[in-house]
Amino acid sequence: MKNTNSRETSAERTNPLSALCDPGRRIMSLRRFVLFGVISVFCVSPASAGIIVSMDMDPTTGAIESHRVVAVNDEFAVDIVLTLTGDTSLALYGFGVRFDTEELDFVSRTETPPSPFSEFDKTNPFVDNLGPPYEPALGAVPFGWLQRFDGGTLGDGPVAPAVLRVATLRFKAVQPQGDGSNIDLIAGLFEPGIDGFYANDYAELAPTFQGGSLTVVPEPSSLVLLGIAAVCVGGWHFRRRRKA
Repeated sequence: MKNTNSRETSAERTNPLSALCDPGRRIMSLRRFVLFGVISVFCVSPASAGIIVSMDMDPTTGAIESHRVVAVNDEFAVDIVLTLTGDTSLALYGFGVRFDTEELDFVSRTETPPSPFSEFDKTNPFVDNLGPPYEPALGAVPFGWLQRFDGGTLGDGPVAPAVLRVATLRFKAVQPQGDGSNIDLIAGLFEPGIDGFYANDYAELAPTFQGGSLTVVPEPSSLVLLGIAAVCVGGWHFRRRRKA
């Protein structure tokens, strides 16, 4: 079901803190508010460090897979992975996710911030743009938007090298398409002033976002039926030629 309540007003986009003053809207936890306040005072420029935000399209392999092949109506999991490289540390993260609604139906999300991170309080489901008439276009492709994946600590966070699996998404494949070359699912900083990544010294990090792609194929039963139909049609044409 679409959640039109998650749409922000133009005033909130201009001043993200306005959402914090309305108890009926999403309320940032005190911990997050304090940490963002400290960051706003001390952070003057992005840190020269490395953080990669990846979509692991198949968490069962043990690697970070950027592509997956599934059948129509298959339900499957995708992990969101933060990889810290170089001298990177991480005290706070916040981002959103967009996905291709022509291939994917959103099913569920589970946030799993690893220690010492804590997930921030959320008062509203944060799913938007899941179908007409609420689907804008990302290029020529309608997209869904999952908001507010976040976590933080008032102490020191992890230091590179580190691989952090912070959330699991579940989707259902809805129609055959895709060839593995298009990005169907990607994280990003879609809410300026709210989304962001920050190091232990409160410096802002500039993450690299790596999307995932999907190839959706017909159900096996559909392929069998197509094969049978092709054989029947071929046999019919063969008999006609013999009679002629």
